[in-house]
Amino acid sequence: MKQLEPLPEEVSLGDILNELFACNRRHIHQREEYRFLDCMYVPLTYVYDAFEFCGIISITSPVSGCGKTTNLDWFAKYCNNPCLSGNITASSLFRIADAEKPTMLIDEFDSINDEMRREISNLLNNGYQKGRGIMR
Repeated sequence: MKQLEPLPEEVSLGDILNELFACNRRHIHQREEYRFLDCMYVPLTYVYDAFEFCGIISITSPVSGCGKTTNLDWFAKYCNNPCLSGNITASSLFRIADAEKPTMLIDEFDSINDEMRREISNLLNNGYQKGRGIMR
């Protein structure tokens, strides 16, 4: 888990969001409403435990080479405690999520076999609400 150092002066959330928006615009080609969602999700990863629910973002496209991995790389740079993985197994996801409480960034989810995809989806679908979990 990366340790954050507090800045010496106060920074407004508006300034942070403006910087995130500008950076996202420079590196990711997407509709503005998706850009807005990406930029709002980043600060949520730092305060998610203050809420009952935390949403899941699924980045999809009809063809490969559209920038999904670039978008995940962007999230990995700015989200709290990112864990970027391709082709993760359900057991690995369970152990990492339990031990580190990371922002999970799963790449190539569509290439995982059907059974493993169902298991991972079950973990994610039961892990977005406070107090819910998976028994193993």
